[in-house]
Amino acid sequence: MNQATRKISADEVISHIINTNDINTLRSMKDLINGRIDFLTNIQGPGLNVGDRVYFINQRSRKLNQGKVFGTIEKVNIVKAKVRVDITNAVWNVPFGMLTKI
Repeated sequence: MNQATRKISADEVISHIINTNDINTLRSMKDLINGRIDFLTNIQGPGLNVGDRVYFINQRSRKLNQGKVFGTIEKVNIVKAKVRVDITNAVWNVPFGMLTKI
């Protein structure tokens, strides 16, 4: 198989990122990865509807323990959804890329 068309594994990609010392290369990779995430988010987003049960991984909030946060979609915007979180009963704006439908 031609080197240019060979599929590489996720482990190879991660290894390449870790071993890369050129900041410009890493920035280019970051831009490509973020672009791909945005693209996939726009595809996934329309599949979410009001009333859908979802979860997302909480990594930053000091209000809740880290881990899966469950809730119900109350409103779907262009790139985010308003999710009523089960534990606090508060409504959070959550990007589609963080949401997983149950």
